[in-house]
Amino acid sequence: MKPVVIAIDGPAGAGKSTVARRLAERLGLDYVDSGATYRAAALGVLERGISLDDERAVVEAVVRLEIRFATDGTDSRVVLNGRDVTAQIRTPEVTLAAARVSRLPAVRQKLIALQRALARGRGLVMEGRDIGTVVFPDAPLGGDWLRRGRKGEAQPYSRPQLRSTVATSWTRRGRSPRWWLRRTLMTLIPPT
Repeated sequence: MKPVVIAIDGPAGAGKSTVARRLAERLGLDYVDSGATYRAAALGVLERGISLDDERAVVEAVVRLEIRFATDGTDSRVVLNGRDVTAQIRTPEVTLAAARVSRLPAVRQKLIALQRALARGRGLVMEGRDIGTVVFPDAPLGGDWLRRGRKGEAQPYSRPQLRSTVATSWTRRGRSPRWWLRRTLMTLIPPT
């Protein structure tokens, strides 16, 4: 049987991490937070003293970084150039730098390749922005599920259309993105 990759995408604060960890635990799969790759890249750039305004130097530094994940079920450790940086990547300074570093197309290209490589030959649950639409569009829970926007809508949407359509739908129903994500995913994770 081919290893399964489950991609969980959604807006910030929707509960992606909570659901992804619970799903990984339930299915016996590894859990990976894709945003940690961008945070690790940002930490590597900051540690080298490179200005975030120097896009060329940022890209050159990120290309040279070795970013790995040491996963054991829902425990996922981030390893940058051979050392565990799981705690260091969660600082406010790294968070701000990750937002800037992630905007560079060459950085995104390298880290998307890394994210895809993490799934090679094994099953996992990966969450983060663009995971279901860009990184793993063919995942069983990923691209199509997100492009539909909500149950019953079969027409694919582009990202701006998705945001607009889903936001309008949620607002009309008096619901939040968190409600929608949890309602949809709870069909996969029955209460214990």
